[in-house]
Amino acid sequence: MEKLKNYLINQDILSIKKSLKLKFFDYFHYMLDGKATTSFFTLYLLHSIELIQLISFAFSTPFTIVWKLSEKINKNLRNVLEAFRLAPLLSNVSILAATIISAIFIFFIIAYFILLMVQITLRKENSHFFEKLMSFTKLTMPIITIVLFIPLNELFVSTFNCKDNHINYRSDEVKCWQAPHVIMILLSIVGIILNFIVVIILTFFNFYHFVTTKVTIKLTSSFDMVLLLIKFIFVIQKIFIKNEYISIAILLILSIFLVYYQDKQPLYNDKKLELFLMLRGVLLVWTYFTLLIAKICYNTNVKTMIYLLISGYPIIIFTSIMYINEKNNKFNFNQSSINNVNICLTQLRLLMKLIDSFFNEKKSNLSGNNSDDEINTKNDLLLKGIIKMHTLTCLKEDCPLTKFTKNKGNYNIQKQCLLNYMAIFFKNSIKKFPNSILLRMQFIQFNYDKKYNLNNIKTTLEEIKKLKFDLSSEFILYCQEKELSKIRRDVNDGNDE
Repeated sequence: MEKLKNYLINQDILSIKKSLKLKFFDYFHYMLDGKATTSFFTLYLLHSIELIQLISFAFSTPFTIVWKLSEKINKNLRNVLEAFRLAPLLSNVSILAATIISAIFIFFIIAYFILLMVQITLRKENSHFFEKLMSFTKLTMPIITIVLFIPLNELFVSTFNCKDNHINYRSDEVKCWQAPHVIMILLSIVGIILNFIVVIILTFFNFYHFVTTKVTIKLTSSFDMVLLLIKFIFVIQKIFIKNEYISIAILLILSIFLVYYQDKQPLYNDKKLELFLMLRGVLLVWTYFTLLIAKICYNTNVKTMIYLLISGYPIIIFTSIMYINEKNNKFNFNQSSINNVNICLTQLRLLMKLIDSFFNEKKSNLSGNNSDDEINTKNDLLLKGIIKMHTLTCLKEDCPLTKFTKNKGNYNIQKQCLLNYMAIFFKNSIKKFPNSILLRMQFIQFNYDKKYNLNNIKTTLEEIKKLKFDLSSEFILYCQEKELSKIRRDVNDGNDE
């Protein structure tokens, strides 16, 4: 009897967990609705602020003096850059004011978390009140996850910085581990934990996995999770690491890792935004590399480090743009040499974009509307170049692209050849990366979008359900099935008409 009771209790707990998880999935899928949560301009603005926040550590104490600028310029430059981290506002206040500020931020985080939970658990469609709450969440989500993450953690973590048994970060000295300091410590612990919980929830679910060229969407949240950890380490090293060389080494290594990770992991489906984010990383690397040289040369007569830093920015930007454009427009003809599923997805995205451009150009020619003629011509030339290179190396007699080149002028046959090649590309990729749920879901979307082979969909879905799922994969599958049900309805409606 006792075993049965425990079993029923465990089943109830599992049922509650499953119900809550589905509510999370449903809420964030509904809120994102297949689109970016913020506008294109806002994304640029927020990531620019984030870049300045990360660069500002190179001009904080004690690194300001290594640039060998005048005391006035040093102070003004430091204050301007650190203003983006709210550091001037938070660094010169009394312990009482700091406690009040921390309490206010913690109250805001708790209120925001409760508001989020209310929306998730009690969401009602077609409710004006809940739509307003959701709009507020959409607006504040990137501000909390991108802009306020460093300032809040710097405020909370700084309370642990004891030197000679005193807190010297504030304007008045308070003895460590006495009543005022203990209160601040407790508030800071609560603040750090709550801040991480809210930011991780918002960051984890703030992505949408369908690759499309119609809207700017985030493809994954894993990079943002890594970036959160990097930003937190930036804060930790500033407050606790006293050796300047070790601090610079940490900042430089983290910046290099950021560039490497992003180069392997596409974040958005928009090439310009991807370029901007890659530039953010390489500018960080250049800044901290120059800072290391400036520190090494501090005791010499060299006084041009700041000019080296500034003059290097345009060269770094130009070189990075050339590299990224070359990478984005480079198609790997040998699938066997692709050793990363994200690179594979990028190749599929490029190929689909070129094929869609080919279809659009033919439709425009038939309708007489050539508004995007220049873009279509460029993409058409690139597609033809890819096809030509492939046919030169492909030995298969039934190769779809070989058939494509033999049927110039016959649009219907060429269209089918391109779709056949896409299907082969997908199937070969799935064989190579059998554990990728996203790859299979992309294949399902391809079949629906192009009405290629709807019989593949059932088989692929059955394959997906046999794979091992983590929470991220479950959310992907949930979003995909929701979107596929929409596509299925659209297909059925089109057939009815």
